[in-house]
Amino acid sequence: MGILTAAQAADVLKSLERAKGVDLLSTPCVTTRSGQQAVVETAREFRCPTEYDRDQKTGQWVSEAFETVAEALKQLAGLAGMQLEVGPSAFVLRPAADRE
Repeated sequence: MGILTAAQAADVLKSLERAKGVDLLSTPCVTTRSGQQAVVETAREFRCPTEYDRDQKTGQWVSEAFETVAEALKQLAGLAGMQLEVGPSAFVLRPAADRE
């Protein structure tokens, strides 16, 4: 065992991201000086397709254009005259007139 350089670590992570059937799990931690506070937040970003094209070879519908679910919900809320605020654990929908 040894210590990886930043480039080596990036290569390993890219390989894992491309591998099928692999879920990468990390346990974040932080060290602070006495009396200092720290916050560690973890989140899972869900992406959804925004455009579809039919694959000429297979005839299946595929998408290469994605956005996060939060972005898609914000756009839908705007179309409905609403404002969507995305918090760490919830979505809050407000009438657009309440914007500051």
